[in-house]
Amino acid sequence: MRRLAFVAICLVASCGRSKPAPQPDPIAAAPVTATDQIGQPGSTNLAPLAGLPHELDDESAHRPGVKVTVEKLFAALDAKGVKLAAQHQVLASAAAASYCQLGVTPDTVGIAVCE
Repeated sequence: MRRLAFVAICLVASCGRSKPAPQPDPIAAAPVTATDQIGQPGSTNLAPLAGLPHELDDESAHRPGVKVTVEKLFAALDAKGVKLAAQHQVLASAAAASYCQLGVTPDTVGIAVCE
């Protein structure tokens, strides 16, 4: 009887549930690269810029008579502690003005003044 009990216990122990075989990790799909639909920034047609120096010269030559010029305003800002790292003329017709200059502070704050 003992043998029978021992054999039964061994059979039950050996027939116990075994763990299922581990599943292999899924293989990641290869990365897909999107095609560039925009291309390089900027224009390849620079012909419209050919007249820019002439336009700037024309705006500078025909400045309107104003009480406070761009130079006076930038000097007043300088006197109040607003220092400019760069100052140059910009296209005034883009702002519907006669003459414009841009001043840029060392902290890259732009100040545009138009007449």
